[in-house]
Amino acid sequence: MKKNYYFLSAQEIDEYYIKKTKSIPKNIKNQKKVLLSFDDGYIGIYRNLLPMLIELKAKYKKPIKVVLFVNYSFLGTTFDDLEYVDCFQLIEGFKKGFYDVQSHGHTHFDFTTLTKEEIEFQASQSQKSLKQCLQSVDPENIVANYIAYPYGKSNKEIEDIISKYYLGAFSYNNQLFDSNKQYNNYKIPRLWTENGKKINF
Repeated sequence: MKKNYYFLSAQEIDEYYIKKTKSIPKNIKNQKKVLLSFDDGYIGIYRNLLPMLIELKAKYKKPIKVVLFVNYSFLGTTFDDLEYVDCFQLIEGFKKGFYDVQSHGHTHFDFTTLTKEEIEFQASQSQKSLKQCLQSVDPENIVANYIAYPYGKSNKEIEDIISKYYLGAFSYNNQLFDSNKQYNNYKIPRLWTENGKKINF
């Protein structure tokens, strides 16, 4: 925040840098842009991340939006000792303006191992369910218009199916997004990080 960052939504990176259908607003033009995303929907994004975002907004008087790529079928469950957020927790963060809720598939299957019919189900059911989950707080219909491929894996056939439902799709290829390059909006690159790994912008 001290370095004058602006946190992009999935829709903004698509409109400003991929399709270029909108100009970057003057009030954020000189800010450094970053898209911060979290996959899977673990409970930590509610118990730990949300309070941190609220605190940072109060301190710096600027909101931070994070993109959450969630698997709908995991919401409100505990699996292999991993606990996931539920729909009401997503709604809370969304209403406060911190969560940009997008799809990560209905479950977390590798799309490259599925049949066409199974990929169709993963894409369509996740989108439908997430939109229903947040419809009461999403009048602009911005939820679940984008997807991140589970494990970052895709191919042309998968991209063709995904394009029937989503405006764009994010990879998991550990590549830095270059705003001067032209990208396929169904192969938007992302860097990944984990505990102890530092990323310099």
